[in-house]
Amino acid sequence: MSNVPRPPRGTRWDGYNWVRHDPNLGRRSGMAITGLILAFVIPIMGVWFSVAGLAQVRRGERTGRGLAVWGIPLNIASFIFQVLFVGPLLIWLFIRVAATAFGMPWEDQPGFDFVTDFWPDLIRALIRNA
Repeated sequence: MSNVPRPPRGTRWDGYNWVRHDPNLGRRSGMAITGLILAFVIPIMGVWFSVAGLAQVRRGERTGRGLAVWGIPLNIASFIFQVLFVGPLLIWLFIRVAATAFGMPWEDQPGFDFVTDFWPDLIRALIRNA
């Protein structure tokens, strides 16, 4: 028997040393990519996909750890932005459309301070048109 050590399992010789051969190298996690994309559309689902992508990377099935790691805080920040800014804007728009549908003139409709002056005006318009 010779004293030449056996190559570690799953490696190949590149002419200088043993290199670990990873069959998943270059196969990015689709879950992580989807989680990053969903950060701008549906952040709740994006968090789920990013965590699932991170689990795939940790198990060694795929690559793309950076995508999965960045997807989680980006989804959380996007969710907070949507709750604080997009949600109230959509509520305000819905109230403006509803007030117009019930006959309140555009000039009488409130601006963004609808919490203080919208409800009495809307009730008056509903009573007047009933």
